[in-house]
Amino acid sequence: MQASHSITLRNIPANAEALIRTQIDRLNKDHNWISDCQVIAEVPAPFTTGMYQIRIDCKIPDGSVVIDRAPLMDCYQEDLQVAIWSAFEQARQKIKSHVIHSANFSRKLQHA
Repeated sequence: MQASHSITLRNIPANAEALIRTQIDRLNKDHNWISDCQVIAEVPAPFTTGMYQIRIDCKIPDGSVVIDRAPLMDCYQEDLQVAIWSAFEQARQKIKSHVIHSANFSRKLQHA
């Protein structure tokens, strides 16, 4: 299934969109049943470069997975590519955990 997606950038360079699209494509390749993926990437206050906040909201068949990655307060010059990768890695782990939990729950219902 081809996921629809939307990307919103606030106070972030336009080249971030290509980085995010690459990560969305990778996520969709790993989990092709994701139906929608919305990403908001921003620097909360202008002129505070390196403080990236990234929110990912993925719709999956039995719910949604939301990652809200706040800026690292102890890292004033975080790399944008690392911040995007980190947020999507969190999304992959959360989706994997959700799938495992759903499978275990389904098995318990079948044996009840």
